[in-house]
Amino acid sequence: GDRSVYTPQIVVNGDEHVVGSNKTAVGSALKRAAPFTAHVSLKTNDMAIEATVDGALPEGAHMATVLFLRIKDHKEVAIGRGENAGATVNYVNVVRSLQPIGMWDGKTQTFRMPKSELTRSGDERCAVLIQLEDDDGPGQIIGAGGACTFDTLAPGTDLFGQLQQALAKLLGFLLDAEQALVFAPLLLVPMLLIQ
Repeated sequence: GDRSVYTPQIVVNGDEHVVGSNKTAVGSALKRAAPFTAHVSLKTNDMAIEATVDGALPEGAHMATVLFLRIKDHKEVAIGRGENAGATVNYVNVVRSLQPIGMWDGKTQTFRMPKSELTRSGDERCAVLIQLEDDDGPGQIIGAGGACTFDTLAPGTDLFGQLQQALAKLLGFLLDAEQALVFAPLLLVPMLLIQ
């Protein structure tokens, strides 16, 4: 867990950080990223958003943290200081909340978040990350799923493929427009599922 945070930063699978506007560095980091060993699927019912996790923990790992992210589609921010002082930047896929919701032990498990808490937040999307952790802090992300829209969630919706497509489009936009993304420090990822 490197705790340095800068803009525009991309952290690939919680393991390597690069300058987000450097196409070559981002592409190289994506190629070096280890494939996910955990699989996450999201679906909803009237009361909850359910994340089902299966797959395998990497060798030597005993558990991984299951993290729930609430995401706002975009946010305009007036920059007050630094090299971009005076500019207004439109950030996309802004992580507004990062909350651990359990520990995964490598077996198939389902984790639930109350749907009512999420719809009140005003955030538009969610994602679930499976992240290793050690004594030094957060480590490699070994699984991800999400990109649900809270107000349009249909019971039984499997959102894994939708997230994959959304992240692929987002990464293409980022690299073409050289835009910065805001994500929770030490994590994520417009490239979570692009493998």
